[in-house]
Amino acid sequence: MALSAAALHTSSIRLATGVTNFQTRHPSVTASALQTLEEVAPGRAVLAVGTGESSIKTLGWQPSHLHDVETAFATVRTLSRGASVTFGGRPMRLSGATTRVPPVFLAATGPRTLRLAGRIADGVLIMAGVAPRLIERALRHVDEGLREARRTRADIEICLGAVCYMADEEAD
Repeated sequence: MALSAAALHTSSIRLATGVTNFQTRHPSVTASALQTLEEVAPGRAVLAVGTGESSIKTLGWQPSHLHDVETAFATVRTLSRGASVTFGGRPMRLSGATTRVPPVFLAATGPRTLRLAGRIADGVLIMAGVAPRLIERALRHVDEGLREARRTRADIEICLGAVCYMADEEAD
């Protein structure tokens, strides 16, 4: 809802989800929401997805397996093109898909997820810290995935996510 409001009141900013996951949001629902945003703000929609590490652990669930993330990425892209897909044994298709597949980013911290981002994502949101050595290590894993998929850094957008703490009072 906030992304739709931002889309209606802006004309040039990119509009991205603040990292969703495919455990609490089915890939077909995610694709539908992405296509709605793409319809309202053509060329400005971005989907950011993670394994659910920080969001679903509070529910006592385990993060998504990387194979499931990869399958869901493909499902979202196929549905966004207006094509049919079978997911979980059920055929589905989005009616009215724009056929433009907005960029899909993978939020990643660990080596295997960073490598997967290099292989399949349009962008990676690196959540591995901000120290130069941590960023360099994360980029090495992304580069491994890029090589596996015969891609280059030109094929992926690299973003750095940083967690911060804000308070009304200065800490000692």
